[in-house]
Amino acid sequence: MSVFMTKNEVVFYKTEITAAFEELIRHPWFSGRRAAKQWQFFRHCFQTLLGKVDEDYPCTGTQAIQYKYEINDKLQRYYLAFGKPIRFVFRLVSERKQGPSLNEEPDYPSCNGYRLMISYNQKTPDEIQHRRMQLERTVADAIDAEFDSYRKLPEVETTALDELFDRSCSRYREIVNLLRKHKARGWVLNNEMNPSTKRLIDVKIRKMSDNNAEVATAEYWLLMWWSTNDQKYAHTYKEMNRQMYYLILRDGKWLVADNIWGKPRTSTPKRNIRDR
Repeated sequence: MSVFMTKNEVVFYKTEITAAFEELIRHPWFSGRRAAKQWQFFRHCFQTLLGKVDEDYPCTGTQAIQYKYEINDKLQRYYLAFGKPIRFVFRLVSERKQGPSLNEEPDYPSCNGYRLMISYNQKTPDEIQHRRMQLERTVADAIDAEFDSYRKLPEVETTALDELFDRSCSRYREIVNLLRKHKARGWVLNNEMNPSTKRLIDVKIRKMSDNNAEVATAEYWLLMWWSTNDQKYAHTYKEMNRQMYYLILRDGKWLVADNIWGKPRTSTPKRNIRDR
């Protein structure tokens, strides 16, 4: 599945994307048919993406559908046949078929109900794609480190957390304080047959600059805390939630500075939603 660039990434790479688009339409497969309506529609969608026009292309809905299919078919055959390495891949995507998902950007420009989406050619990774992979890996590792620190109770072990979190920021302190609180309570996850688990379901880079980033996730957490004092389960945290991670680059390494999430979807009353 293609990983499409966000609106912010398109803006960041505007110069390079424009050069790639112009090179594309100069190819003989396209340049000889510039007057054709579908390629005028394609250029209009590109101008919409760059914010140079804000009105739809003058055509009917049926015509727009036909243009979209003709454009995507020609582009696909071009990408498969073209021998020169291609950095960016263009594709028209229907807004209606995208549906609600973590990857959707409501303010992404559209034209006649279609978005001109751009993805990285996975065979030619560049700096920004490498940075995306670093950020996604940092978040995944941070989730693993937090869960593993809970599993190691009653020992308060923070070595993995120290490698992935900014120790001066709030999220690190929250996790450490929670570890100490559960240690004092005598709560653990490592009793026999404890089903506690976590899963990273989806991840999306929301914003990215040289030194800061925001990463949105969808996560499932099940933490069944066993009381060693009472010899029974004392508390269950079971949530599917969306979280936002704020990362900073320090000494060449990405660190989690904070992460927040919304209210839980369950109806358990009087629960501290940040207390796992």
